[in-house]
Amino acid sequence: MENEKESFQDRVLTVSEYLDLISEYIKPLNFSIMGEVSSVSDRAGGTIFFSVSDEEEQAVMDCVIWRHIYKNLGFKLEEGMQIKISGYPNIYKPRGKFSYVAESIIPTGEGALLKAFEELKKKLQKEGWFAPERKRDLPPYISKVGLITADNSDAKKDFETHLGSFGTTVYFADVRVEGFKAVENITRAIKFFNETPLDVELLVLTRGGGSLESLQAFNSEGVARAVYSSKIPVLSAIGHERDVTIADMVADVRGSTPTDAGKIVSKDWREADQKIRLVEKNIMDAYSRNLMETRDYLRTQGEWMLMSFQQQLSKEKALLREGGQKLFMNFRNIFHRFGSLRNEFETNLLRYKNKFEEKRAYLRSIEFTVIRESEFLIKRSGERIDRLQALLESVDPQKRLEQGYTITKNREGSVVKTIEGLSEGDILRTRFSNGKTESKIKKIN
Repeated sequence: MENEKESFQDRVLTVSEYLDLISEYIKPLNFSIMGEVSSVSDRAGGTIFFSVSDEEEQAVMDCVIWRHIYKNLGFKLEEGMQIKISGYPNIYKPRGKFSYVAESIIPTGEGALLKAFEELKKKLQKEGWFAPERKRDLPPYISKVGLITADNSDAKKDFETHLGSFGTTVYFADVRVEGFKAVENITRAIKFFNETPLDVELLVLTRGGGSLESLQAFNSEGVARAVYSSKIPVLSAIGHERDVTIADMVADVRGSTPTDAGKIVSKDWREADQKIRLVEKNIMDAYSRNLMETRDYLRTQGEWMLMSFQQQLSKEKALLREGGQKLFMNFRNIFHRFGSLRNEFETNLLRYKNKFEEKRAYLRSIEFTVIRESEFLIKRSGERIDRLQALLESVDPQKRLEQGYTITKNREGSVVKTIEGLSEGDILRTRFSNGKTESKIKKIN
């Protein structure tokens, strides 16, 4: 051990090797640092030099930030500005000088944050990034969504809960939504969805509410530029309803909260579901109404026919009764007025009685015929009612479903009767007697 120590101490390094060694040792000390900007040097080249100081300790630290990172901060460094920087320490070999390489800078204090916000807002507004005419409408009946937020967050849960169960596929990108690396995470996720072959129809960028400092990533030019450049429409729902970030202003559509974002995405599906339910109700109501009207009509016809038969039978009975009375009156008059004809009358009485019996038998036969025909017609009407009832029940959609048939509709809600017009990848919704399913066409033969 002693020999190894002596060997290490005896080793001679060049200045460059020694500075590289020191840089490697101190690089893991990548703490975030707070301080006040004491100087800014924006020279030509790929870097911006600045220094931060701590008045209480009388300490000053030289810092450097790459120009492309600085450009996406969304604000300019100014002397006296309170900031929080994240990065790593480094030794600049050409001068042997210690510096801090900043990868992220966030103004601290409400005043500085508001000033940076207004500066970026004014700049982007002048460039037309907020113009309504450049913003795109959301596609109808969205089926594939790219969700960009933090995993296990309330924002993610609220969005998915209010998205509903309409078969929407959600591709999730877990990102940091505040602090160091947040801007890089978010911009990388937006770029990923734009370059991936997932055919995502909409990007949803969301997180819960917070302070102006915690929302700083969404007020950065880097995130704003990624949203602006996205080929896929972007729905931004950052914070609460009162929170309006730069990302919200650049996005095609703004949701007031993660919950609101879920409702916006599923709006068309919810309305379609309500329309389908209304159509189903109208069909069943119309079927029930027609069935009742048919039953009432058949019942009325049967009652009318029975009443007509009864009226005709009453007329025949009245005529028979009237004829009998007239016959007996005539007989009485003849008997009193023509006593001499008594013998002749007695002779003919039997003939009259026979005719009377014939009339009575004829009337009874008519009555029997009328009653038999009435019963026959009533029976036929009942059979017709039963046939119509069976016919109506045979076309009942619910009965067909219980027999094993199904009703399949396409995305537009039209009933699919043939394979014409169908394509691979289409979403079909099938209704059974006890529920519904949703399926995707993989192959059409």
